[in-house]
This record gives sequence, structure tokens and C-alpha cells, in this order.
Amino acid sequence: ASIATAAAASLDGPDAVWRCVAAVLHVGNISFADADEQSRGRGEAAARVAPASRASLEAAAALLEVGPAELETALVKVSLHTASEVVEMASSCEQAAEARDALAQALYELLFMRLVDT
Repeated sequence: ASIATAAAASLDGPDAVWRCVAAVLHVGNISFADADEQSRGRGEAAARVAPASRASLEAAAALLEVGPAELETALVKVSLHTASEVVEMASSCEQAAEARDALAQALYELLFMRLVDT
């Protein structure tokens, strides 16, 4: 399941709106740095969450009720599903930033839908 799907399930209760707003803000504060490894086949440096952003990653993960490692993997890895296997590839910093922005957008959409349905 995706992080956004897990977040939708966890956004229940009286404080759900505030938790979602806080999660969007913390996700937006996550930045990336080049990891030591190289991305397979592209020659680009693989991304990892920058040490200065670790607190934002952990806060967002707690608010979304997922593990920090799970959130980081969702942001810095791309999973390619074929008929017979799943291949995980490291993302570049640019790709990880795009994944972060897409997650923040999905969370904001969940928040908006919750407010409109209320």
C-alpha cells in the first residue's frame, strides 16, 4: 500500500485535520542529499534524506502512522513491477523531491476531500 493510502486510513478522529496539515508541512521540509551509492545504470547519485531533514521525516512518519524507514524508502526508491518480479531502483535527488511533492499534494487532497465531505 502507498503512504497516501496508509495516511487516509490513519486520518480519523477529531485531530485528523491538524495531523494532516502538520504532516503536509513536515513532508514539505524534507530535503535530499546524494548517497554514497550510484543509481543503477544511470550514473546519477542515489538520493537519501538529508541529515538536517531527519527530524521532519520522523515527525511526518509519526503523524502518518508509518515507520520513518518506510516513508524514506517511499521517497527515495522507485519500484518497477513486472509480470514476474519487482525491481527497486534508487532515485536521484530530483526524483525524490518530485516524490515528496507528489506525497504532499496527495495529503493535501485527502485533507481537502475530508473538509468538503464534512
